[in-house]
Amino acid sequence: MKNFILGLQWMLFIIAASIAVPISISDLFALNQQETLTLMQNTLFILGVAGCIQGFFGHKMPISESPAGLWWSVLSIYSGVIAAGYATNVEVLQIFSGGMIFSGVLFVIFSATGLIEKSSVIFTPTVTFIYLILLTLQLSGTFVKGIAGINAQNQEIDILTAVLSIAVIMLTFILGSSKNRKIRQFSVLLSIGIGWIIFIIFHKNGTVIFEDKIMNIPRPLAFGIPKFDMGMASTAFFITFLLIMNMLASINIMGNITGDNEQKLMKKYKRSGFVSGINQILGGTFNTVGTVPISSSAGFVAQIGEKSMIPYLLGCIFVSFVSLFPKFINIMAALPAAIGYSVTFVLFSKMISMALFELKKIIDAEHSYTIIGISLLTGVGILFLPHSALNKLPSVVSAFAGNGLIAGSVLGVVLEQVYLFKKRRAVKKI
Repeated sequence: MKNFILGLQWMLFIIAASIAVPISISDLFALNQQETLTLMQNTLFILGVAGCIQGFFGHKMPISESPAGLWWSVLSIYSGVIAAGYATNVEVLQIFSGGMIFSGVLFVIFSATGLIEKSSVIFTPTVTFIYLILLTLQLSGTFVKGIAGINAQNQEIDILTAVLSIAVIMLTFILGSSKNRKIRQFSVLLSIGIGWIIFIIFHKNGTVIFEDKIMNIPRPLAFGIPKFDMGMASTAFFITFLLIMNMLASINIMGNITGDNEQKLMKKYKRSGFVSGINQILGGTFNTVGTVPISSSAGFVAQIGEKSMIPYLLGCIFVSFVSLFPKFINIMAALPAAIGYSVTFVLFSKMISMALFELKKIIDAEHSYTIIGISLLTGVGILFLPHSALNKLPSVVSAFAGNGLIAGSVLGVVLEQVYLFKKRRAVKKI
């Protein structure tokens, strides 16, 4: 029974962290109600399947899959070409699916050639610290807006939503720090459940649209056969390297919690790379956004204090199972976004603690702190760039230059590798 309830908690965490993506894409591409339901259903189905494959054959760690933010941003950029007469909304989704399938093939090639394991050496404490700090800072604006009830339809703070959200945040902190282990383990589930009831009482719940169908099987090629475009292929090539970096970071961060040594992590990197390739291909085949292991899972595991794989795998199975029922999907879509943001806000506060622990591992503080300062200044500075500043850049460049997390992290990697190279040369001369 305990694992069953923990599995339900994982299910809610996975859905709450991902449900906004298909809703956002639906809005960007002006999809009708049936197309939106299909996209949501396929997204949840693939999330559960991808998580199970990673859990059984990949990294075998409690790291949930989520639609990759990088793919999401690329899709947002490509949605603009519809107005320019480049293609219809469905054709863009087909081209996007082709790009993900190409990315999946690249993942498999990089894993087979050992490139992924070689790339793992870049994740030193300095780079991990930069990545975690930029990750939390980049998402902090989204969290605060969501907590305040600011969205595409409402650009002003909703005071009632903000007050209720703060109450959910306080509740999550209190339950997560309880001396009772069972309460701590189920703190996220309890916070979402109680928070949802509170929002319903104050009439802040989303609208539930019930479908006539009781069950609907997710179908591949829902928006047509994927198309391969050179522009999207070049973008996918570059995005794949960034997704690998994201994947390695998530495994490395969770490894600090599970206590896996470097040798174990190296094996996990290769297996996870193969599986990530399969998951990208699945995403392209089912016309959804390709998934990636997310770092916030570490905050979730730290919050509930449960590292076991059984609840995680059950949660993934539950996600795929409930995706078969349109009525349930619509109910979950009615979960107030502010609740998801509030609970995730608490989980990401744990990520700051993890970053500070990485800081303690740094040996050469003088040079590392300089690298950290330059990287954070660059990454955070990019976060303040207006979206219009990137309009004239190619999609490949804008996906990198417009992402403070990636740009700052890559800069940190380059600066540290240059410093280490000079240090090795100096030692050889001696």
